[in-house]
Amino acid sequence: MRKASLLFLALCLSSALSASGFFTLSEIKPAHVFVMNTSNLLDKEDVAEIKEMLTEFVVSLGLKPEQRDTPTLMVKISSITADKKHFIHIKLAVGEDVITTRKGAVKSFALTYDSEDFIQSEKDPKGDILDSIEYLTDEFSSHYSEDNE
Repeated sequence: MRKASLLFLALCLSSALSASGFFTLSEIKPAHVFVMNTSNLLDKEDVAEIKEMLTEFVVSLGLKPEQRDTPTLMVKISSITADKKHFIHIKLAVGEDVITTRKGAVKSFALTYDSEDFIQSEKDPKGDILDSIEYLTDEFSSHYSEDNE
């Protein structure tokens, strides 16, 4: 019990140190939606629901949901369980192809936005995951709006 609580606290503190303020979301027009679930707390239907929710979110921002070869808005969900408690990590990120300023202009895949949430859930992990995704998308929406004023 003590180890699980300490692990959760450490994850929360490391999340607080990570800020999304230095990322830029300007000029993103299309976005591919991708959901990766390595947790055993959600089934395929839940993942499909989250993907649909994110697609609607992308459209609400005025972006076009596209397939492949566009910036990818991704959500990654992972968890561990200890003492009947679920410790859940949810990450919202944008990944896209970029050209570096290194010699030779190397083409690379980079995270151009990254935000995460660590939560503890006991009774309703799916509801808590959906709440966390809503929190992360609200944060993303604010950042996107500021960058595209």
